[in-house]
Amino acid sequence: MTSDSKAVLSAGAARGIGGAAAERFAEKGWNVTIGDVDAAKARKRAAAWPERMLALPLDVTDRASVADAFART
Repeated sequence: MTSDSKAVLSAGAARGIGGAAAERFAEKGWNVTIGDVDAAKARKRAAAWPERMLALPLDVTDRASVADAFART
């Protein structure tokens, strides 16, 4: 498995620990989906890593939102 085939979905990643974890994965060459209820902040963070990060709206209390995030990841 190459680092290009590694992917992670980080919930609550627009800021804080989730954001730091997402950036660390990106630094290591992983493809990262940033999920957060604040989609605008998620897009802003992902913009720093356009080749590695995808920002999606994600509400972990909503099953449909979670299913959509996994499908799009």
